[in-house]
Amino acid sequence: MLNIMPMLKQLITDKRNLSKHLAVPLLKEREAYLESLSQKGLARSTLQIRAIYLPHIIRLLKLIDGTSKECVSLVDIDAAAEKWSTSSHTGKPRISPSTKKLFTQIAIEWLIHINRMDKRYTRTIIACGNLQDSGTIRKYYEYPFFEERISYLEHMRAEGFKPYVIRRTAIYQLHAIDFLHLTTLRKVEHYEIEAAAYAWNNTNTTAKNKVIGRILAFNGFKWHTINWLKHLKLYEAPAECIPWKDILISYLDYITELGGSNATRTMRYYMIRKFLCFLEAKGSSPQKLTLSLIDEYINELSKNDKRNRVTCANVATGLRSFVNYLEQMQWCPQGLGMGIRQPRRYKLGELPSSPEWNVVKDIVISKDTDLPTDIRNHAILMLLSVYSLRCSEVINLKLKDLDWRAETIQFIRAKNGKPQVFPLKKEVGNAIIRYIRKVRPNQAGSGYVFLCMRAPYRKLSCGAIYNFVSAEFKNRGVELEHYGPHAIRKAGATHMINNGVSLKTISAHLGHQQLDTTRIYAKVDLVNLRKVADIDWKGVLT
Repeated sequence: MLNIMPMLKQLITDKRNLSKHLAVPLLKEREAYLESLSQKGLARSTLQIRAIYLPHIIRLLKLIDGTSKECVSLVDIDAAAEKWSTSSHTGKPRISPSTKKLFTQIAIEWLIHINRMDKRYTRTIIACGNLQDSGTIRKYYEYPFFEERISYLEHMRAEGFKPYVIRRTAIYQLHAIDFLHLTTLRKVEHYEIEAAAYAWNNTNTTAKNKVIGRILAFNGFKWHTINWLKHLKLYEAPAECIPWKDILISYLDYITELGGSNATRTMRYYMIRKFLCFLEAKGSSPQKLTLSLIDEYINELSKNDKRNRVTCANVATGLRSFVNYLEQMQWCPQGLGMGIRQPRRYKLGELPSSPEWNVVKDIVISKDTDLPTDIRNHAILMLLSVYSLRCSEVINLKLKDLDWRAETIQFIRAKNGKPQVFPLKKEVGNAIIRYIRKVRPNQAGSGYVFLCMRAPYRKLSCGAIYNFVSAEFKNRGVELEHYGPHAIRKAGATHMINNGVSLKTISAHLGHQQLDTTRIYAKVDLVNLRKVADIDWKGVLT
């Protein structure tokens, strides 16, 4: 028997005590537990203490050998620890609060190891780790709505949130229940959360100061509470005050039925919403709409909001579409749509504003570092500069679009939604591979190549790319009309023009459907324009 149970033989040197230990139930489970602790590097004295405590834990919890896997609650462990601390028997360790606490700690650890601990306790441990002590965990799962709370923590863990964020959320959930006075699950309105956050933030409790410290408690309470209630579909967002909202929603559904993209729907939503607010401020309505009101609105955009000619023209196009729909539904006077005119736009009237190609190269090279964010951004910059892509074409790139065997890469063009295949340049491929292997959160299971660096690991947004690209240009003192990733696209087109690449080739490279769209870059063909300027015109003109 001693050869079969080497850990107990090593830890219990007295033969009489050893025989008593061998007679206690769950011998194999105890031996496996001690062996696992030994492999973790725990000291011999620590292992001896656990070996001594385990028989008493088994006796007081009335655990037996067999197939029964009934779980033990924390209440049962507390009762056993209390009985242990007040009883007298030979070999009992010194009585003290720390001894009782150690009994509870060893019992919980061992029961978790043999899968006999209360499932609620185990789920809490797995979801958010140690909530400071067993008392905090007990408080967590004894509070109301355990299943609704723990399911959200498990969702956060699956989304890749850091353990400390999940632990903080668990504590905020308890405060939310208290300060929102939740006795039953119900819809919670935004103003209630605001009031609860204010009340909690002004309650100077030891628990709050200990857990929250110097973080912005008010915003933290709101953020964690709102997201938890959203997960439960119990959050009532503040109603957005949009005049004639039903008409707006009806129009958006109409353009969707005509094949409008989600991007078009979103753009028209903000565009028409602002126009409807303008009508309300003027004391008018769709039924009283006039061309003079429409002209006044576009002029206000141009003068007060400093919108350029192109933006105003796009707004006029959107308003014409909206007014035509109103006429079709007989919700406004007839004939207005035909009277809406765009501000005059001069063909090829503006030079594309783009940085020097050397500046773009410098930005790309500067991001070739070992920092995780730089590794991701370097791969993005390589795509933007080599293939002159639009920002949306980068963020919508999927893993399946990369054919490593054929060494090709496919992009879905933003304007026409059609796929376009390019050769995968070695430098670009290496940058993407480095990002996927070293930085990308592959455990997220997303099909998109570029993901956020922090949980939840969603597809990267155009705003995120704009922020870091524009910052690089501004840090170098580059003056541009428009900062952001599209400036790199323009720089790439200008660079190709200046190096003698044909317009047809550039048009295909950029994904333009019409050659006239590409022809604008011919105006910045500085190399050939300088050649024209250097011609000796004297003999030609005389």
